[in-house]
This record gives sequence, structure tokens and C-alpha cells, in this order.
Amino acid sequence: MSINSFDLSLFSFINQTLSNDFFDVVMPVIRNKNTWIPLYLLIAFLILKKNSKEFFLLGFFVLLAFVFSDSIICNSIKALVHRPRPCNELSMIPHMHLLLKNCSGGFSFPSAHACNHATLAFMFGHYFLNRVRGWAIFILFIFWALAIAFAQVYVGVHYPSDVITGFILGSFNGIFFYYLYTKANNYFYHKQKQSQ
Repeated sequence: MSINSFDLSLFSFINQTLSNDFFDVVMPVIRNKNTWIPLYLLIAFLILKKNSKEFFLLGFFVLLAFVFSDSIICNSIKALVHRPRPCNELSMIPHMHLLLKNCSGGFSFPSAHACNHATLAFMFGHYFLNRVRGWAIFILFIFWALAIAFAQVYVGVHYPSDVITGFILGSFNGIFFYYLYTKANNYFYHKQKQSQ
């Protein structure tokens, strides 16, 4: 898959023009999956505290959505497209602001980071939106996923179109699996009420 001039220009703007000492420290941390383990634990605790039955059902659908996002959506498209990462393009490396010691292996399009985190953001965002009745938490989840997508471009491992496509695919994936979760939750809830 060829890179168009707009993609290259936007990549150059994010990766080079916006480069600064603060982002150089923060962006590699933001894109690191281990950074967000405390957030995942907090979300799990809040859901478990609220309703243990919902915790296991939602956990099942979140895991299913994540596997579908990472293994089926992203890996299958990457295998078809075969786009190299910018940090693996020898012609681009001299002009790049690289922040990672080792460029990730595999292909670039779409970004699995963007797809997976958008999936989680839309699932958790909708879950809390329907229970807290406030858009602030939902927007925070979306901003979180967007920040991770942006960081992927900033550190030089993805083109903007990689993360934009990944985010869009992840959004639809998250909405779809949250819908399946609500249907399953309603089914088990009504079944439980009928048995009482």
C-alpha cells in the first residue's frame, strides 16, 4: 500500500514539527501498554464492586472484542496490505524523530494499538455512560484512545492513516460487542427475574 503525500505531510508534522522535550518523555509512556494496567485494574474493581454478575459477562465480551480486534481485524488486514512501518523505511529514517530503540516488527496498516484501545474505550465508555449518566467519562475514554493513537505516530511506528483506520475499526468493533453484551445482559437479567 503506497503512502500518499497528505499522509507523509501529516506524519512529518506530528513526528518532527511537533517534537519537543515534553512529548519525547510522555509519548513513549502513553503508548506503552503496561502504563495502563492500573487503569484496567481500577475499571475492573469499579465494575466488580457495582455488580459482580455484570463483571464476568462484560469481561467475557471485552475479551472477545479484544481478540476479534487484534487477531482478526488487524492481523488479517496487515497480512493483505503489507505496509512497512515508517521506522522500518530506510528512506525515511534519516528524516525521522525516532524515540524507540527497536522499531516494532510486522506491518503498519492498520494500527493494532489504535484499534484495540478504541475497542476498549467504546465498550467501557458506553458501560459507564449508561450507568453514571454523564458524557464526561465517555469523552475521557475516547480522548485516552486518541492520545495512544497520536503517540504511535509521534514515536514513529505508524503513519496517521494507520491509526485513523485502526481507531475507526476499533470504534465499530467496540460498539458492536457492547451491543452484544447488552443483549446478553438483558437476556440473563430477564431470565433471572422470571425464575424468581
